[in-house]
Amino acid sequence: MIRAILTGLVFLFCGCSGRKVEIVSRIGNGIQSEQKQFTPDNSGVTFVGRGYNMSGTQVDPPIETLLIDPSGRKKGYNPDTASLIHEIPHAIYAQDDSIGIDSEEDVPASEQPPAYSALEVTQPMSGEYQIQVFGKEVGEYELSVRGHTSDAELRLEQKYFGLTEKGRIAEFRLNFNKTPGSVSTVTKTVTFQSLRDDLRLARQLGYIDNDGILNSLNKKLENAEKQYNENQKGAANNILEALKNELEAQKGKHLFESLGNVLNNDVSELQKNL
Repeated sequence: MIRAILTGLVFLFCGCSGRKVEIVSRIGNGIQSEQKQFTPDNSGVTFVGRGYNMSGTQVDPPIETLLIDPSGRKKGYNPDTASLIHEIPHAIYAQDDSIGIDSEEDVPASEQPPAYSALEVTQPMSGEYQIQVFGKEVGEYELSVRGHTSDAELRLEQKYFGLTEKGRIAEFRLNFNKTPGSVSTVTKTVTFQSLRDDLRLARQLGYIDNDGILNSLNKKLENAEKQYNENQKGAANNILEALKNELEAQKGKHLFESLGNVLNNDVSELQKNL
């Protein structure tokens, strides 16, 4: 069953060359039918948003998502109105709440896998896209990213894991190039504050198992930020390296191993912007 509500994000690549496809979406109890004419341009970008805990168990996504294209047009969840916004052409948003179930037979709720959401964008333009991920509740999510050039060649495939809570916003940027043979990139916006929030949520969720470790990690982050604010970028970078070393040393001990990898990657992303 497809519902047009947002709890994650999927941009599905479509190799529909020059044919008309009927898309049916459900909003509440209403049904809307759309006709889309796809051209031989087989480019596409795919963001798959699912809920996961750090042990790999899939849960309902604790997020809602908004896409902003290079022209400033939007598709997805509008936090200002708490509703969906549809400005990007050749984009259809829907939610599949029956992952892996192909039949129309009734399946007990206990046997159905968690939902994920889908936003299909065909014929995307080249340029920088902004992705904003809004937290609905405390939890963990996975955001996987794929990009195809206009000749349908897969040139981008990345995954990101994150922690969120109600009202929190995570930002990603996609520099997409649809030219055959080109490479697209995705970056996560990481700040000292976002890392501080990640550490707090990790302790709240039990992925850091004691306050002593949390305080030690926060102290290094605080010292690095102080050095950065005093324009001592080399010193800040050295402290962040020490933070990464501590995260690595605590993995599998007082820090859940997969979260340690996530935090290390985020610290590295912060270092690139010092």
